[in-house]
Amino acid sequence: MGKTRVLFADKDINLCKRICESAALYENIRIDTLYYDEDIISLLSEIYYDIVIVDVNMINEDDVTAIYKSNPDPIRHPMNCEIILTSDNIECDRIFKTDTYDPIYLIKKPFDVEFLLKLISLVSENRDMKEQIKKGASAHNELDECINQALISIGIPPSMNGYKYLYTGLTAAFDDMELLAYITKDLYTEIAKACGVSACKVERSIRSAISAAWERGDAQILAGYFGSTVGPKSKKPSNSEFFRAVINRIKLDSPHLSTQCR
Repeated sequence: MGKTRVLFADKDINLCKRICESAALYENIRIDTLYYDEDIISLLSEIYYDIVIVDVNMINEDDVTAIYKSNPDPIRHPMNCEIILTSDNIECDRIFKTDTYDPIYLIKKPFDVEFLLKLISLVSENRDMKEQIKKGASAHNELDECINQALISIGIPPSMNGYKYLYTGLTAAFDDMELLAYITKDLYTEIAKACGVSACKVERSIRSAISAAWERGDAQILAGYFGSTVGPKSKKPSNSEFFRAVINRIKLDSPHLSTQCR
């Protein structure tokens, strides 16, 4: 994790200097200051900042939305900046939400510099957590799609009896292959609980779906999962072998999912 990049904008040059001097003691924070009349929006369109701290007297109401939406490098930095507003005209410190951007922090002046730096660290940690959650959710969505496409390509569409049990089992076993060691006791039971059916029905439905795909599926596609000898007369994989083969193929094609879905 790199340094949190912060823009501190305030017309009080002495305050800007104190902020920079104190921030030098924090290894995870880099602060740039702006203490003269310059177009903040133009600056933010060129340089990405994780956190923007600005005196309300240097901006207008429309600028707040523009600051939040400014992101010159959305590929490297998918999250927009956090905003902290400072003012000597608000009654108390508070946090509020709007429909267009994340929580904004408002700090009443005068404030303790150390308090501000600790708030920056807290906001930064919260951003890291949100980013990890976002990455995890994205990875799970990608895994869902990989499993769906694998089953369909093998010859088990969502309309087939057994699809949802295979889908649920593949999702559960993807990051916990030990479930396949005792498939009847562990995996079938987990699928049954998730789908509200008996473990026996799960096992039968999965076996029937695999048999149907083995007999009617595309031999070339099946060979990509289960090896070169595929066809109605060849031995079809057991349920546990099916799970392992599909999961291994997904991990081979999308190795990043193995770590992001944990």
